[in-house]
Parts: sequence; C-alpha cells; structure tokens
Amino acid sequence: MFFIAVNVFVYKYERNFLAGHISRSYCQLTPRNRLSRAACVTPKLMTAFFAAPIVCAVYALTKFRAPREQLYSAAYLTIQPRTIFSYLLALFGGVALVLLASAYALKAWG
Repeated sequence: MFFIAVNVFVYKYERNFLAGHISRSYCQLTPRNRLSRAACVTPKLMTAFFAAPIVCAVYALTKFRAPREQLYSAAYLTIQPRTIFSYLLALFGGVALVLLASAYALKAWG
C-alpha cells in the first residue's frame, strides 16, 4: 500500500511513475539505451519498494505538521508527508470499509 501511495503521489505531480522519477532524478548520467537504464533503475526501484513502508510511515508520523508543499527525499522516494498520510488513511479506510461490508453481508446471509 505504501508503494502504491508513493506511485500515486509521483504520478499526480510528475505525470510519471516512480521508475520514471528514479530514471530522471538518479540515473540521468546513465547511457540512454534500455539495458543501461534498466540496470540503473531496477536496484533503486527495489530499494524504494522495500523502504517505502518505513520511509512513508516515519515521515507521515513525524513530519505531519510540515507545510503541505514541503518535500522530503529518502531511499529514492520523494514524498509530501501530509499527502501520503491522507492516501494511507484512504487506503486503510477503504480496506476497513470492505471488511465491514463483507462481515455485514455474511451476517445477513448467515
């Protein structure tokens, strides 16, 4: 969920997903052929994938009062803590709503 939230944020502001952000921001000196780009982007994208839960949770909880336009970067992720926090609330709220609806449906049919 954290990785999806980061990708939504990056796409919203850059019209590109995280792989494109990494390619543009951290692999700009890499040769333009596909193999070189993939060799540069893939390990960074994997690092971002595994670091996303920690980075997003820490920044969303510790930097919640930061101005909305303030950006933070860590582990190849660039986020706005307040925006990511709102995405996470929506994601967890959506999951909770689906679980609640399914429990209600099971009770009604049971």
